[in-house]
Amino acid sequence: MAKITATNVATVVSEGHSWIGATWTSLRDAATGTSIDTSSDGTDLGVNQYSVRGATFIQIYRVFFEFDTSAISVAPSAATLQIYGRTNDKAQFYVVRATHSGAPATSDFDSIHGWDTTSAADGAGNGDQIGNTTEYSSEVTSWSTSGYNDIALNAAALSRMAADDTFAVCLIESVHDLLDVSETTASITGMYFDDDAGKEIKIDYTAGAVAVVKNSTFFGANF
Repeated sequence: MAKITATNVATVVSEGHSWIGATWTSLRDAATGTSIDTSSDGTDLGVNQYSVRGATFIQIYRVFFEFDTSAISVAPSAATLQIYGRTNDKAQFYVVRATHSGAPATSDFDSIHGWDTTSAADGAGNGDQIGNTTEYSSEVTSWSTSGYNDIALNAAALSRMAADDTFAVCLIESVHDLLDVSETTASITGMYFDDDAGKEIKIDYTAGAVAVVKNSTFFGANF
């Protein structure tokens, strides 16, 4: 199997306090995040909500990164995204197609392929985006905080790895963020970044083969 390592890993965060007018709707539907985390120690994914001095504090974390797939011209026959876990393990999520390019910025909070910016969130599911996004994996529902987690990539991901020179990915929490169901506590999962020694985010893949046409009839040739 061949291996490629992720670059430009970052968590884009939308966060705010209710005492300055922040609500689930305003934060979840934000086109631009309020902060970005590129720490070498690791990052978090998911949704967090808690009280601070009588006010509500909401945080929504989405993780973005990319791979150089310029050397892949044929869709791999199989590929596994591998992410080394850390700390929390509560957030379930999908790997989805992203549209950012290069190092993520706060303006990439909704840089997700198919994301419908006209679908207003209300915390009760009316802003559900699962039918709009392109999932690259099944829902990830279990997580190790002390080793690599293997996530099988689907046919849509394999095809995109061959089609694009840069394979852009977002990890988005699936129970609350993607479905637009407001959280009341915390659904957070932790992972290491690509520049943490020995714990890089990577894809192991099996190269695809070019189809060979068999039993063809060649006219005008004498074999």
